[in-house]
Amino acid sequence: LAIDTYLALEHSAVEAYNNVRKAVPRCYPDTDFPSHHKIKCIVAQMSGIESIVDDMCAEGCTAFTGDYALLDRCPHCHSYRYDHIKYEASNGKVKSPVKMFHTVPIGSQLQTLYQDPAAAANMCYRDEWTKRIFEELELTDGKLSIYDD
Repeated sequence: LAIDTYLALEHSAVEAYNNVRKAVPRCYPDTDFPSHHKIKCIVAQMSGIESIVDDMCAEGCTAFTGDYALLDRCPHCHSYRYDHIKYEASNGKVKSPVKMFHTVPIGSQLQTLYQDPAAAANMCYRDEWTKRIFEELELTDGKLSIYDD
């Protein structure tokens, strides 16, 4: 039930999921309905698609990854990577990023899509139509009839 609810509310606010989560025990008292975070982790684990989380500059200038992974300040606007108050108060022990972003690797998304025959067929759409167009161009000396997608 929780997975179905999460997927049905995929493009809704987290609050919508939480409202359903609060309502379910009234009808099904023995149902364990996980938090949004927990169900999100379960779905990610099931699908094999998990995001990579990296720190970024508070202004969005720089992602602290690659050549910038070891920097503590943005090379462009010079803002701090970590919450400077927490960092100073802990003598540099607490490194709480000011801002973070998620990257979802395309490879794992494509692998997941290819596991479903219908999704795999949909991914070939562009290739199939491009081949048809080139075939028509060859047969008609480069003149294309009206193309309708």
